[in-house]
Amino acid sequence: GRGLLGTGVADATTYLRGDGTWSVLPVSSSSGATGAIQFSNGSGFNSDAANFFWDNTNKRLGIGTAAPTQSLDVVGGNIAIRGTAATDRSLILSAAATKRWAVTENNVAEGGGNAGSNFVITRYDDSGASLGNAFAIARSSGAVSTSGDIVAGGSITATNGFYGTFNGTFNGTVTGAVAAAGTSGQVQFNNGSNNLGADAGFNWDNTNKRLGIGTAAPTATVDIFGLLAVRSG
Repeated sequence: GRGLLGTGVADATTYLRGDGTWSVLPVSSSSGATGAIQFSNGSGFNSDAANFFWDNTNKRLGIGTAAPTQSLDVVGGNIAIRGTAATDRSLILSAAATKRWAVTENNVAEGGGNAGSNFVITRYDDSGASLGNAFAIARSSGAVSTSGDIVAGGSITATNGFYGTFNGTFNGTVTGAVAAAGTSGQVQFNNGSNNLGADAGFNWDNTNKRLGIGTAAPTATVDIFGLLAVRSG
């Protein structure tokens, strides 16, 4: 024999319930203008085209704008990249799908004293393999380190002075004070470690324009305390 699955009238606006009766489908039309992204208001669709918009012609998402100019255009706010401590939080820049650069808050653990979660810029080779950090800033001290040369098209200004050891070749002009070794008047020389050295036995009296060798108080234009050797060859 033959039996009915339900009672009532079926059409595009109804559905068959488990108890054998037909009920009207809960239908809600989309909200707002073309491009307005839809979200739930608890009972239907809602939208805010001025702040959450999809430009389907150019394939662009606007947050805070209804006229996005980039694939993701955020106006009047911040973009947060968050993660748990001791994990990398990165913005990856790629050529197609192959990494070229990464701007990262790195995975160095935080241990108090502002340590850890340092800022690094990593570079990648043509295959997308890491070439190491090109640039880094320590969160605890603000110390900056680079793995390559620093090429300046203009001036480099150290407002509070330059401290530490300079290694390499300097080309250009130094304006300001350079830290000297020893005490006032002591002649400067390479100490063997590519740093300035000085000695109490080698002095220049700038007031009287006298050079002292073996003495810090020369009494003649050249004052040698010790023996003088004059040799040839």
